[in-house]
Amino acid sequence: MFQVGDRVIHHASGQSGNVIGYGHQIIDGVYQPTLIVRVVRDRELGQTGVVEDLSANWIPSEEEIHSQVA
Repeated sequence: MFQVGDRVIHHASGQSGNVIGYGHQIIDGVYQPTLIVRVVRDRELGQTGVVEDLSANWIPSEEEIHSQVA
């Protein structure tokens, strides 16, 4: 499970950002945990957005992996 502040990448879209919270969806009567992530939409313009998707769709970013190893 990711923690608030972790850097993650969305597996399908490739968007990256920081975990800012948790949520859930109920799919076919089954509780599914979600991550709420602040993503960078345009670095040059400084535009950010918020995306919520199933936790299983997010992976740790390379930066996060290296910081855990160090």
